[in-house]
Amino acid sequence: MRIAYLFTSFPKTSERFLQRELTGLDEFTGLEVDIHSMLGGKESAFGRFSVQNFSIRDWLSLPFRLCSELIRDPAAFHEMARLNDAHPPRCWINCLEHYLGMGFAIVRAHQFRCAPPDQFHAVWATGPASAALFLSLLTKIPFSMGCHAYDLFRRGGDALLEKKLGEARFIHTTTVQALTAIEQRGAPSGKTLLIRRSHSEVNVPALTRTIPEKPRAPLRILSVGRLIEKKGYFSFLEILHFFKSRGLPIEARIIGDGPLRLDLQRAIERKGLEGIVELFGAGPYDIVQQHYRTWADVFFFTGTVAASGDRDGLPNVILEAMTNCVPVFATPAGGVAETIIPGETGELLPPNKPELWWGALRRVMDDPEYANTLRKNARSWVVAQCDPRQNAERLEALFRSPPIPK
Repeated sequence: MRIAYLFTSFPKTSERFLQRELTGLDEFTGLEVDIHSMLGGKESAFGRFSVQNFSIRDWLSLPFRLCSELIRDPAAFHEMARLNDAHPPRCWINCLEHYLGMGFAIVRAHQFRCAPPDQFHAVWATGPASAALFLSLLTKIPFSMGCHAYDLFRRGGDALLEKKLGEARFIHTTTVQALTAIEQRGAPSGKTLLIRRSHSEVNVPALTRTIPEKPRAPLRILSVGRLIEKKGYFSFLEILHFFKSRGLPIEARIIGDGPLRLDLQRAIERKGLEGIVELFGAGPYDIVQQHYRTWADVFFFTGTVAASGDRDGLPNVILEAMTNCVPVFATPAGGVAETIIPGETGELLPPNKPELWWGALRRVMDDPEYANTLRKNARSWVVAQCDPRQNAERLEALFRSPPIPK
């Protein structure tokens, strides 16, 4: 069975969970996958799977392919025009994603008819699913899709979400929060499945990590993520400023980059946190792993709901910290509360109550048995929920299952 996996861009650092999904399909299933990157790229292969990058040459062929496809199947274009008119994109980025998907579909429809996959699979319900929906109209090949917090909540979610949910053979997501929202948006019963994000290191028998017998001074606090509003890094700095006012010797690093970097650097200077907080910048995965394993004493996640409604589902970085036995303190934004059980797998804390973060941190520092309980339970949760073989086999079963009647 051959699946055409549709990405906006591939590979992308912030979408490591999707790369792990493909690795699981590569290692543990008999599926053949062709990866398609609509914004181009440099990779030509991922494991045993091919990667096809949409290029400038493809875009130059758009006028010719548009005329050809329009003559061949005017009804498909009439349907997409009707949908676009009835459900206009809610913001400029959703508009760009949607028309990127449509352009990709127009150019590649002929190729997919000549060498048809058994199914299209869109990894997001935005641009990739727009491509899958239009391709399905043009080629009569079915599609499925992933659907996550970004697709559902940013500016009210994707404009054509309900149509895509109705037409997809199946939908899979990674959090109960997203599953509930998908069903509330009208996905037919039985069509949506929860499959947690896989983690490649859950089967490592002995984790290499040195845990100090006594808390280090200064205590090392790590956070990883893009420097954008929904990550809540200004709250993170407020919490660290409170720690400093209490005289706690700390050292903090934020690994990641983004549009708020300059504003965060200015906030660090205003709060007198120079020399305490370092904006480390983006780094390759092995550098991030090194921080989990040898640098961090505790991991902070201060995610929130952005003004646009955007929020995290279950961030990769929380699972990575849990896998590496780093105690996690987090805000209950998005699907985080499905993973972080207070006092068992970490601590859930409000972002505007730094004194509660102080109390929780003191408990981890003063009670090694409690800290080790958090580490053990957190890793056990990831091992139970994020096994790559189990998740890949469940996804393969979805691809091979008969379609659910409409």
